[in-house]
Amino acid sequence: MYLFSDFASVQALPDVVTVQQLSQAIGLSPSRTYELLDEAEIPYLFLEKRKILFKEHLLQGLSGKRVFTDVAKLEVIRPLPEAFSPKRLIATLGISNGYAYTLVRSPGFPAVFVRNRIIISKNGFIRWIKENERHIRKD
Repeated sequence: MYLFSDFASVQALPDVVTVQQLSQAIGLSPSRTYELLDEAEIPYLFLEKRKILFKEHLLQGLSGKRVFTDVAKLEVIRPLPEAFSPKRLIATLGISNGYAYTLVRSPGFPAVFVRNRIIISKNGFIRWIKENERHIRKD
């Protein structure tokens, strides 16, 4: 397997990364990057047309681990407050403003609408990630 977990370019990636960003950082084509991720069975979130990877899971999978850090213990998730707004969701997942508001209105997403505010539960968000996380391998 092509090991690039020690490269500064991978270490410098944000905590949440798309396959396109990863592909550019490591200098491989997107199709070859998918093959590497497939071999390592890296978990990802499929959001709209993007596959989003948590850098911690990426580095663990590329180092050969088959057991990944629990989502609640990921460095990008741990500092979230117990309740947060879509703006925090945007910053956490690196998604657009429009997509964040589409996501919070989607069925099953743990958002509560109170007057003109949207509140997302951290525990619900973690549960939602666990339920929606997939593996690159043929699913």
